[in-house]
Amino acid sequence: MKKLLTLLMIMGLGAGTVAAQHHKGGIGNHHQGKSRQAFAGQLKLTESQQKEMQKLRKEQQEKMQSLYNNDQLTLGEYKKQKEQLRKDYDAKRKSVFTPQQLEQLEKMKAERKAMKEVDAKARLEKMAIKLDLNAAQKEKMQGLQQSFREQADVIRANEAIGREEQKKQLKALAVKHKEAMGGVLSPAQQKVLEELKRRHQKHEAR
Repeated sequence: MKKLLTLLMIMGLGAGTVAAQHHKGGIGNHHQGKSRQAFAGQLKLTESQQKEMQKLRKEQQEKMQSLYNNDQLTLGEYKKQKEQLRKDYDAKRKSVFTPQQLEQLEKMKAERKAMKEVDAKARLEKMAIKLDLNAAQKEKMQGLQQSFREQADVIRANEAIGREEQKKQLKALAVKHKEAMGGVLSPAQQKVLEELKRRHQKHEAR
């Protein structure tokens, strides 16, 4: 599989997606140490639970690496097995937690969702100022943002489809959302928005 993915990267076929999937599987995630410590503290994991979580992560990384190195698989088989490994890993992780910790985990997820909504509103307010949106435009933008978040949540919660199909549907939703947002803006405002995007991309490239 490694040879096939490398070939796809050379050909430019989904290189970004392939690389992102590989890292999401747990390979090369060196920046997550502090995040894991915070997670353990919030859930008040015991030392035994932390060791079990560490063991599960290591096993998952080894399985993902083995899958990645298997050159006998087609790309479709690779994706299918990768998705199954992810589901098995999630189930094992949940079995480590107590009912109280699982309840706390759900609360943490809800809090993160609420914070995302707050951040989204703050970004909209900032955009409204920079684009000089009128009251009607701002109201339409808020409605579009809310609709986008709700539809995205439905797609992410749909366990009947694989992660690849989720990504495909989310990408299509994002394109549709972008077109709808553009329809609210005047030509002058769209020009300003494109300039803001260019500045942001230039800043990120530094």
